[in-house]
Amino acid sequence: MDDAAQGAFAEFLLYEQAVYDFYEAYGWNPSPPLEELVESPPPTAPTATQTVIQVLEDQCGVVVVTE
Repeated sequence: MDDAAQGAFAEFLLYEQAVYDFYEAYGWNPSPPLEELVESPPPTAPTATQTVIQVLEDQCGVVVVTE
């Protein structure tokens, strides 16, 4: 895997950990109160997400479905 892909996966891993920590803090509630979301919004997906998707599709044959 080239350096750009490795960097993208590292960035994506940090994002996934931040999402995990965010929802764990809210007791895994998928819809925390709006007031709390305004004060502490969930992490936003990194720009590296598209690179990770492309690598998974090209090198692993994985079809990524986004919501």
